[in-house]
Amino acid sequence: MDTRNELLREALVAEVSYIKDEYVYPDLGRAFQHWAAVNVLGIEDTDVADELAGAMGSDGGVDYFHVNKDNKTVEIMQAKFTEKQVTRADQKAILEFFEIPKKLLVGNAEPTLRFHEQQKLFKKCREQKYATRLLFVTAANVPDSIKKIIGLNDQNMDNDITFECFEIDDLIAYVGNPSSPPCELHVFKNECFISGMNNAPIKRLVATVAASELKNVYKSIRRSTLFSLNPRFYLGDKKLISKGIVDTIEKEPERLWHYNNGISAVCRQFDYNRETGMLKIDNLKVVNGCQTVTTIGTMKSDINPSAGVVLRLSETSDVAFSEKISAYTNDQNSIKMPDLQSNHPYLVNLEKRFAKYDKFFFERKKGQLESSDKRIQSKRNLYVIKSVNASRLKMAYSLGMPNLSMQLSVSKLFKDESIDSNGLCPFSKLYNGADPRDFIIPHVFFYLLNIIKKRTGDSTEDDKNIKFLLRYRIGHYYIIGIIGKIFRSMNTATKNNLMDAIVESAIKYDDAIINKIVLELTKLVDWIAHQIPEVVGNEDQTPLHTKPVYYLRDPLRKDNRLQDLYIRRESWCKFDGRRDPFETKLCKIFNIPQVYR
Repeated sequence: MDTRNELLREALVAEVSYIKDEYVYPDLGRAFQHWAAVNVLGIEDTDVADELAGAMGSDGGVDYFHVNKDNKTVEIMQAKFTEKQVTRADQKAILEFFEIPKKLLVGNAEPTLRFHEQQKLFKKCREQKYATRLLFVTAANVPDSIKKIIGLNDQNMDNDITFECFEIDDLIAYVGNPSSPPCELHVFKNECFISGMNNAPIKRLVATVAASELKNVYKSIRRSTLFSLNPRFYLGDKKLISKGIVDTIEKEPERLWHYNNGISAVCRQFDYNRETGMLKIDNLKVVNGCQTVTTIGTMKSDINPSAGVVLRLSETSDVAFSEKISAYTNDQNSIKMPDLQSNHPYLVNLEKRFAKYDKFFFERKKGQLESSDKRIQSKRNLYVIKSVNASRLKMAYSLGMPNLSMQLSVSKLFKDESIDSNGLCPFSKLYNGADPRDFIIPHVFFYLLNIIKKRTGDSTEDDKNIKFLLRYRIGHYYIIGIIGKIFRSMNTATKNNLMDAIVESAIKYDDAIINKIVLELTKLVDWIAHQIPEVVGNEDQTPLHTKPVYYLRDPLRKDNRLQDLYIRRESWCKFDGRRDPFETKLCKIFNIPQVYR
């Protein structure tokens, strides 16, 4: 397994582990059944959790049973999980799974009521001429010898029963990239070109598709799925490109083909009927053209049938190749490193972990919030955490590097490789297995620092020092860095309780609590403002606010002296088991008992 696949496999294991903790499953095996039902079958998380809640004990060989009424198919899944990287699939388990349809029809006694209910439903569906789809999902490798046996057994099954086996290489393609349901498009029959049917390694199609057809697809597939390989989401209807698309469709529909750059997409498989002009697509992903598809899909008026768009479609199951298509076709549209990394498993997993904090929205892609179902919306910026800002704040808070928060370019922040002689890899350090609270806490304090900045006047020397320190972002990052060091010095139980309390208070936006935190935060800012002249090597102890503006913007960025500042803070806290007074005050505000280290 190459490096990329190892990374994706680690992300899969991390995702399954998170599901186990989130839904309180007894083991990773049950959590893997949940993951497979969501990603392979496309079932909603809550529906899967409800189904598996009472699935303890013997399941008769059926891990998940789903009746798909849309295509009149019974989908039966068995999922086998292993954390080991090189493991052969269990041949016996696969062959036994072939017998499940007979087992469901015969009605042999099983120890669980759940299986009895599935038997009744399966018989009823078979009477109604439903097809049966068997899915064996394993986190192991399936050797060619077993695949041959699977092929032979599959040939001997009834025509309306199909068998599919998903092994580890298939599964890692789903990490951060859920499968789209099958869809159909009518294309202009006299404007369709297909290549790669016989000799070319990749089957491809170029065709003109009616804008009205794209509108139907947009409504039938979840946006997070349809655009999961696109580096960014819809950027809003105020953009000139969106207005141009709407104006063209409404006033000159026949010229949309000429004015629009078209759509690039990939899929697992497509079939085109030349006689009917019907294009059937499995797992459609738009990799370039999100703006076009979303603009068309959200139009309220009917679309003139003469409005057509060029569709470039590639048939491939190679995720790495699909991502390259996405990167290269978007290259001319100012796609930056954060956009290209937006589908990285670290960010995808972090977004999923953010789901439990329903008032905080982690935006890993540009325009993602506007393209969401608006389940999470807020009037305050406090609740929207953007990946670039989050990276800079967490670098100061968790890594104690406020200077790098300012100095590193966006491309270096998101470049997943070493950037200096010390082997610092900020992207991995910031996002691999990250706790959402480590993004929320610095975001909250950054927000509160801006409140202090607005409230502080110019009547005293202290006020002037505080305003000078908060004048530029580097001042905010140094304060966030000190707060991060204070939190890391806490007892683990105290730290976790305090983080949860702050997150909860931010969700509720309790003015009384916030005012108390702001009061204590102001004292901390004042202390830092008094200490900074010494930290940067100034000997005259003159007030901070008397320095020229470049003093804050430049000298602090040349070297990370946060550690010097924190050592000074520690020496100042020689009481109560060396607990920081800021920690003590926060615990008092939230009624959290402090534990000695």
